[in-house]
Amino acid sequence: GSNPSGKSTVAKLLSILKSGIFFNVNNRLDTFKKSLGNHNIDFAINEDTLIHYENGNYFYTIKNQQFASNILNEKDIKSLNPIYIPADRVFFATFSQSIFSLISSDIALPKWLIEFGAKFESARSHIKELSIDFLKTKYQWKDGTDYIQVSDQTTIKLSQASSGIQSIVPLLLVVQHNTNSKKKDDDLFVIEEPELNLYPSSQKDLIEFIIKRIK
Repeated sequence: GSNPSGKSTVAKLLSILKSGIFFNVNNRLDTFKKSLGNHNIDFAINEDTLIHYENGNYFYTIKNQQFASNILNEKDIKSLNPIYIPADRVFFATFSQSIFSLISSDIALPKWLIEFGAKFESARSHIKELSIDFLKTKYQWKDGTDYIQVSDQTTIKLSQASSGIQSIVPLLLVVQHNTNSKKKDDDLFVIEEPELNLYPSSQKDLIEFIIKRIK
């Protein structure tokens, strides 16, 4: 399965530990293990597993299969709302066409994928249209289908677009929607493989978009 030492795993661990999910729960270790699964990094917590996180004067430690912390009150630490954007976001280009058949087939989708799907669904229902200037394309959500208008004004379904477009559209919409000036939540973005299927120049433009939106 997952490699507990990878950069993506560390980023996901930070999002879990900064989320404040450990308040008002009886068994913090079980809550932590469940969160690992929700982020697709459900590695085993063995006797020699050591995870230590500090935020100012406060800490979380998982050692000897025990969860310890000096945080007694949720007001002691500022919690964040983690938004995990998986590399599997490319699947959502076809989900809009087949999601009901997947549901009727009773396929067990992983929770982290379902949660991102819900964020993407919410984002596109609010935004509906988004110009992606650095790719010379325009996204549109219309009549229950994702569309892309390319530079020559041709309109195609997102599922027919390039893999780079399929990867970047869900990412852009979720970031755009969750950095709206009206939102009051403190969001923490964990973006897996932002460069997926993009040319180097587009990778640079994407990173600049993300930085601008988050600032």
